[in-house]
Amino acid sequence: MSVLVVQTSPLTQLEALLPRLLQNVSLSRAQIAIDQLRGTIGGNGQHRILLITASPQDSPESPLAAVIAIQQPEPDNRTATILHAAATVPVGREQQTNLITAMKPILRSQLSERGITFLQWATDTGPNESLTDWCEGFGFQPMATLDYLSGEVPSIHNDPSSEKGKTQVPRPEPENSLQFIPVNLTAKAVGTDGNSEYKSFVTLVNSTYSGTFDCPALAEHRTAQETLNGYRTAAAFDPTGWLRVVRSEGSIRSECAGMQTTVGCVILGYHPPPPDQCETPGVVEIVYMGIIPSARGLGLGKDLVEHAFAVARSHSADRLILAVDQKNKPARRIYEAAGLSPMLSEMVWVKSLSGSKSEPTD
Repeated sequence: MSVLVVQTSPLTQLEALLPRLLQNVSLSRAQIAIDQLRGTIGGNGQHRILLITASPQDSPESPLAAVIAIQQPEPDNRTATILHAAATVPVGREQQTNLITAMKPILRSQLSERGITFLQWATDTGPNESLTDWCEGFGFQPMATLDYLSGEVPSIHNDPSSEKGKTQVPRPEPENSLQFIPVNLTAKAVGTDGNSEYKSFVTLVNSTYSGTFDCPALAEHRTAQETLNGYRTAAAFDPTGWLRVVRSEGSIRSECAGMQTTVGCVILGYHPPPPDQCETPGVVEIVYMGIIPSARGLGLGKDLVEHAFAVARSHSADRLILAVDQKNKPARRIYEAAGLSPMLSEMVWVKSLSGSKSEPTD
């Protein structure tokens, strides 16, 4: 391989590079990547896109490989997503290793200049030696395999005891007496300064991480506040969908009788229909739901999902979606019992560029 020139390149090269860069990924993964680019550019976020190419010194206009990264907007702008990295022409494994080795320090330098401290990368699942080489060569570690589930939003449900389930009856009321209290998410509440309610919510979310089966390795890289900041930058962010869950009459523990106890949280997002399809139903997403350790095993999870369905109906949405760690068997059982089924899977890789995760300050 000739001497390589690794450099940041103008986004005008994307149109020609993308078909070759994404040629070996699944159709769904390619569509996700294109949608993320389109959404970022459409939202005047071109400055957050980083394109790095590696080309032969004698032919700089013909990249052999490329990596695309997107920096998240504030308040999560210390995080970046690797959209994809790959050779754009057929290369042998030794050549690929040379490309990775040459591009890695430039990528790190450019990300560090932007203040990036945490990287995430979602890829197709299944054996892919070349893709694994890129992820591991750039220093990423696998965090989890996520299944994306989807289900119709019902207003009524079928009685399974009837003939072939044809008889329809109202959905039953939740077994637990729960209240879903909206969290104050004013602009000032992005940080932890000056908003005790938001600080309390951050603490609550952090407490639900204890003993969780849902991406437990994430806590090694990000604080609860950093993760919540990431949720705020998502396209589906809905400030009305951040809820503290309270159980009445203190029935969790007898010594709490007569009290109201905070038992968990739910964060819901909303994907509205495209502007040119305003009559199409939207989609509600369970971005996160968690229960504190002392309240687990009481059947609260299915009530949280039922509330998500109720919110979806209030939005006139026709589907509920979510992502769940494949290893989170208890949550999977709850979701599948509610009628949600897999639609796609992805492997999530992560990398920290700082020595340790930062803690929120007062």
